[in-house]
Amino acid sequence: LQKIQAGRTRYWLKQHLQDKVGRESAALVFDLHGRRLRVCLTEYMLETEVERPRGAAGSGQDLVGRRIPVRLVEVPAGEAPPRYEVVA
Repeated sequence: LQKIQAGRTRYWLKQHLQDKVGRESAALVFDLHGRRLRVCLTEYMLETEVERPRGAAGSGQDLVGRRIPVRLVEVPAGEAPPRYEVVA
């Protein structure tokens, strides 16, 4: 039952995000894992990880607690199934 519910949630989330590809939005950084940042897309209240921006000066800890601009991109089908990814 949980697998069906998760699949349904994933389906509707993908449907909702389809028309948001390429648009910039804000993400709140709340943790750092090496080169990746754990962020919350505040507009959708979704948690995800993104690569730390290349131009970010100082340690990644400087970004924790700040908002950074991110955008949603569609990853085309290849070795993995098509999906959406958030990039900083």
